[in-house]
Amino acid sequence: MLEKTYRPDIDGLRTIAVLGVILFHAFPNSPFSGGYIGVDIFFVISGFLITSILLREQQTNTFSILRFYQRRVLRIFPALCLVLLSVLVVGFYLLLPSEYAALGKHVASGALFSANFAYWYEAGYFDTSSEFKPLLHLWSLGVEEQFYIVWPLLLAMTHHRPKLFRLMLCCTGLTSFSASVYLTYTHPAAAFFAPFSRYWELMAGGALAYWIRNGSLGVAHLKSPLAILGAFLCLAPMLILAKDALFPGWVAALPVFGAALLIASGPSAWFNRVVLSSFLFRSIGLISYPLYLWHWPLLAYLHITQDGKPSTEKVAMAIVATFMLSIATYFLLEKPLRSKSHSGAGKKMGGLVFVMVIACALGINVYHRDGMAFRLMKISPELTGKKPDIQAEWRTGRCFLEESSTFSPECLEAKKGKAETVFLWGDSHAASLYPGLRSLQEKADMRISQYTTSGCEPYPGLTLPNQLYCNEANRENMQRVRSLQPTLVILHSRWLNKLAPQGLAQALDMIKQASPHSKILVIGASPTWNDELPRILFRRYRSEGDKPSDYLPDNDASKVRYQDEQLRKIVISKGGIFASSVQVLCRQEGCLTRVYKPQPMISSMDSGHLTPEAAKYLVAHLKNLIVNEPI
Repeated sequence: MLEKTYRPDIDGLRTIAVLGVILFHAFPNSPFSGGYIGVDIFFVISGFLITSILLREQQTNTFSILRFYQRRVLRIFPALCLVLLSVLVVGFYLLLPSEYAALGKHVASGALFSANFAYWYEAGYFDTSSEFKPLLHLWSLGVEEQFYIVWPLLLAMTHHRPKLFRLMLCCTGLTSFSASVYLTYTHPAAAFFAPFSRYWELMAGGALAYWIRNGSLGVAHLKSPLAILGAFLCLAPMLILAKDALFPGWVAALPVFGAALLIASGPSAWFNRVVLSSFLFRSIGLISYPLYLWHWPLLAYLHITQDGKPSTEKVAMAIVATFMLSIATYFLLEKPLRSKSHSGAGKKMGGLVFVMVIACALGINVYHRDGMAFRLMKISPELTGKKPDIQAEWRTGRCFLEESSTFSPECLEAKKGKAETVFLWGDSHAASLYPGLRSLQEKADMRISQYTTSGCEPYPGLTLPNQLYCNEANRENMQRVRSLQPTLVILHSRWLNKLAPQGLAQALDMIKQASPHSKILVIGASPTWNDELPRILFRRYRSEGDKPSDYLPDNDASKVRYQDEQLRKIVISKGGIFASSVQVLCRQEGCLTRVYKPQPMISSMDSGHLTPEAAKYLVAHLKNLIVNEPI
């Protein structure tokens, strides 16, 4: 029979999970680079505890779906409501309108437990960096609560029929795990955020609760060794996995199995009794939920206010603040509301639901009012100009591909008499040049062929590991050059790969061999700002009280100049032409923050990609290298 007593070791396991997540988020380059697997441990714990309660109530005919969700509300809502409202208040003072509007949407999706769908939809090349999304971590709450919409019903239908339960568990669990593995390699965002690719982790905990309740595990004589093995499977991935490893996939089975082993070993196993049940581990585990909720907004706002590069001291202060807020939240809010000595559970549930509805409504209001733009009505247009439609300008999904798909026929314009053919090849930075070339086309007799792919620098001679899509895209572009014999091939990217010199030299040789009469223009990287440029301008306005200068030094222009000189030697030695972006966009005092013709606009909407107007500015200065005829 399932124990009904409190399991202190499970609170200790929560400590391992939450500390792994916090250490990863706070210090992503630390030994805990795989600490994100703490979320998977949480899923197993949740599945085990909730299923244990459901089975006990269903087998004693005391189960009530209303009482089930009442418990969920009293457990989840108090701290979540407080965090959602607090994040909204702080964001009012710190965020730009576009950022605050996005936060409003995320508050609403968090309140509706659909954050995983919101972030899944946003995932892509144009997505804001995770460090600047204060509520990104709520995706896991969405997955969990969506699971508990269907799981109680599946249990109710199958728990009294063991064979049917096992069939349901095998079919749904294996399907979910298979989807996770497949999507991890084909659609990573779906694998990470989609509920069906994570359900198997919660079901693993549920299956464990079922088998323990029916006394069919038979591991009593191995409990201590199994607990140590489980601890290893939970801790090793935290230390071994890279921060950008493909995940979840099959690798997620390690912490899931490890957590299941620790729980199955029981509270009397040596590791569980001595380590997990210790006062320190048990105490941190009790506040693990508010710790999880508070840590990421504090770290995100720290990144936002510190140019994305907060000092170690300030990160440590944020962690201390996280613990202080979590302790206060647990003792002053969570514990009183969940205390059985307080009557009126229905009223408390109603009150919490009402507050959550208010939080959701406020988030929707912020989103629909464009991030309360009136806060900056006087300065926002002057600072940034009208926000461009980057996806339309770059022809995303047609001639700039983010994932494996097919280029549109429009990427190669129809032949126009003796018009010169300009072949644009590179990554997203190359795609950002298209509006500039399109503007130049209005004055010059040229046709543009754009074949640009996300994250793919133009190295057709290299086979890059973990970039199969890029390798294929570059091979196909090489075939297009051979077929088109363009007048000019433009190569542009950030040139970040450490093999850039070798890759570029090979690319120039291969293009010359495939299309001997083509000119090759290599454009050096544009400067990368220390933070997103709109945020830099906003902070400077706040601190200086006036519109910032048109040229600012908050970027890596000096590094790009050094890179330019290395690439220039290679390009010239191979008979190509090299043009420096920083030579056009930067001066001694800094780099261009906005352009004024043909219309005022900021030079970058993020930390490095040129806006359409900035691209027109750059291409206009390079026009003599692009077209032969005078303009």
